[in-house]
Amino acid sequence: MKKNLGRWLTLFVGVCILVTTAGYVGARAADDVVFILPDDHAQGQHNISFNDDLVDYWSALWDPAKLGDRTLDPTCSSLDDPNCVGKSLNFTSVIPFCDATETINCIAEMGIVTSQGQRKIGTPKYQFPLKAQNQYQGNSSARLPSGSTATVVEIADAPHLGGVDYLATVFMGGSVDASPRRANLSNFIIRITPIKIVPSSVTCFESATNKCVDNGYANVLGSDGVRRWGAQGPGTNGTQACDVVSLRENKCAQTFNFPKGFRFFVKVKTNLNPSGWLHGRVFDPSISISQQSGTTEVIVEASPVSVPIVYKSNFWKDLPKSITDEYKAIDGQLKDGVFSGFSRIPIPTPADPLVRNLTLTPLPSASSAIRELQIWLPYIGDKATVVQSTWQVRTLNDSELLFANNCFTNSNDLNGIVATNSTVYSAGPPAFNSATQSLDYKVAAPHFDAAGGVFRGQYSLLMKSSVARCVYGFSNAPIKAELSVLSSDGTSQVASLAISENNGWIQMNASNFEFSSPTIRAILVQAAPTPTPTPTPSETATPAPTPTPVPTVTATPTPKPKVAKKTTITCVKGKLVKKVSAEKPLCPSGYKKK
Repeated sequence: MKKNLGRWLTLFVGVCILVTTAGYVGARAADDVVFILPDDHAQGQHNISFNDDLVDYWSALWDPAKLGDRTLDPTCSSLDDPNCVGKSLNFTSVIPFCDATETINCIAEMGIVTSQGQRKIGTPKYQFPLKAQNQYQGNSSARLPSGSTATVVEIADAPHLGGVDYLATVFMGGSVDASPRRANLSNFIIRITPIKIVPSSVTCFESATNKCVDNGYANVLGSDGVRRWGAQGPGTNGTQACDVVSLRENKCAQTFNFPKGFRFFVKVKTNLNPSGWLHGRVFDPSISISQQSGTTEVIVEASPVSVPIVYKSNFWKDLPKSITDEYKAIDGQLKDGVFSGFSRIPIPTPADPLVRNLTLTPLPSASSAIRELQIWLPYIGDKATVVQSTWQVRTLNDSELLFANNCFTNSNDLNGIVATNSTVYSAGPPAFNSATQSLDYKVAAPHFDAAGGVFRGQYSLLMKSSVARCVYGFSNAPIKAELSVLSSDGTSQVASLAISENNGWIQMNASNFEFSSPTIRAILVQAAPTPTPTPTPSETATPAPTPTPVPTVTATPTPKPKVAKKTTITCVKGKLVKKVSAEKPLCPSGYKKK
């Protein structure tokens, strides 16, 4: 299953219980292996999981002021809820498909584009789960989307090993001002997953009293016999890979890999417009944005990519000194790094690494992510655990944009997408390198795939032409681009490169390059306008004066941003603890500041 709450929930929140019923596995080909998070809960384990597909998206509208008192229900059923009227609120929303009731902030279409260029629109079947744990009614005048669940969509022309069903998840999250009532968007995520609905191998403690709860806020019975309100969700017993679990229905959306030869697209209708930059686990993306009568249609189309996942179960006592020297023995945190992880034993986590259980889940875009992966690559033989296909795009958060060029962040519209199939990657959009006048992006992944073959990288940069002109100080004349892939030693790799500029967007794709830590470098140039030719003088004509040369437009380096001082905060979600470092650190969705 995908949850990184793991066995911890069975011990301390009391929502689910692990059973021995075998989960659905089905026939698997060598290229259809999906990652199942193991239930490694022994004392003394120091596990590592490089996988950014461990996040669950769920709906809730809540009063953050109530999170400090776990005897209080923080949730709201709508903006008219008496417990929430006149208060500043937070929201997370998995939006539904559009219908007669939901006409804004909804999914208009999801489908495929075949290799022959034919567009096939999928058929929405039902919501999964049937109802969100904290389902709430939206408000279009306040731009607040309704809080629902993901939609099972049938695409008969794109069968995968589990059938023809896909789970369409479009997530919107942010805040709602107290007065005037107006929602503000901070997170926008689109995810497509090939699935099959099967029985779940996880059931809940309180099934006898019909109090099974799914992802979200709930008043649950802890192992100490006390009920408390808090954010919680199903755990894992290491037998299933589920995109979503419904404990109420005892069902699992079993994950499969994507079929080959298709591009996938999603159309969203919204009045809460995403802006800034998107990061994608896709290849060769395209964006279409149109506005009419206060409604914005956003269409994202792209091919899925295969991403190397690295997971290694270890006991601290057995790890080489080259690894243990990089972590603090007292808490297992990477020295000078960004900590992200969870424990499957009681909090507070023991300071003794021989007793503590810890699974590290490095953020793939963290400033220390590339260095941390490089620490582990020699120990794991520079080889992926699983290479799993995925299709997801998301807005970059404030910490990822902290040092981005101002031209990338000064718009209320979408400026572009940077996408890669690498395990870890640079935070934010490409960095402007004033020394080389280039846009640089660093990536890292194991050199070998799970079968021992050389893993091949993919990278896409889709950027508004106006943003490129802002970065380089260009005029409106056409832009030419050069794209290269540099190995860690600075030598250029042989890779497949494609560059184009159409409809106000610059598109650059690189594929078939090797890892472990190359840099993708884009250099944009703009030739000077061609001077008007001087006419050839005749014997009787007066020679025309030589035209004044038009000065060449040169790239103006953007000043380096000042390095902001980082601070670290501790965020909690029930008993789960994360530390976040940034100039203005924010807790992830579902967490609160300790």
